[in-house]
Amino acid sequence: MALGHLPNAGPTRPGEPWDVTDKLGRVLNELEHAHLIARPTTRVDQMETR
Repeated sequence: MALGHLPNAGPTRPGEPWDVTDKLGRVLNELEHAHLIARPTTRVDQMETR
């Protein structure tokens, strides 16, 4: 949060050219990591409620 951007995606600075394919690939990678981190917690919560 302190950086203002996702660590792997990097900043997008105004006025600088950037590769859309590369940027979206990096954002998707970050989302996959977030999903993998959140998923085990969800499974533990489901197991506890049974």
